[in-house]
Amino acid sequence: MHLIRRLLFTAGCLLFGLLVSTVTSPPAGHPVPVRGLLRDTHPLLGSSVEGLWTFSWAVFDHPLLFGVIAAVLTVPWLVAVLVSALPRRVNKDPQRLFTTDQRRYGATRAGDRCEMESIFFTRCRRPGEHGDHWFPHSLGGGTVMDNFVWACARCNTSKGARIPTWWETSRLEWRRRRYFTPDQTTRPTRRARAG
Repeated sequence: MHLIRRLLFTAGCLLFGLLVSTVTSPPAGHPVPVRGLLRDTHPLLGSSVEGLWTFSWAVFDHPLLFGVIAAVLTVPWLVAVLVSALPRRVNKDPQRLFTTDQRRYGATRAGDRCEMESIFFTRCRRPGEHGDHWFPHSLGGGTVMDNFVWACARCNTSKGARIPTWWETSRLEWRRRRYFTPDQTTRPTRRARAG
């Protein structure tokens, strides 16, 4: 998964460079290094590098402007990180582990296949092995079937004890619509059992 993220990040940078080179031209006093070599080998790659070079010189020429833009873009993210780092009281479900019957029902419900996602948001193809809390027990997720997800060992360990985003939960719900029966709840909930 890390390799895919790196490849997507690289592709995004190259597309950004291509967009910048399409809209602007490089600064007059700063020639693009290896420009001729890249243009001869691959025109799109050369244009992407030219755009990234132009953008980097614009950052150096106008540092205050780009500092303000960077601050506006990163401050909400930093506030969210700080808020999530604050200690808070968590009401944990008294039951930590799913019962054997719950795990058996969850495996049958998932067709004994991992419910987590794989490459390009598709469903993992490995067989499921673990009954997991979609919303972690340590962060207040209930040990109830509405919070149960059937996962292979690899997906379960890579998910860890973090709260899935709204987007991840929506994608799980969308995948579940294909194999859940109409009377089953497809969207995981965080609620714990009463009492």
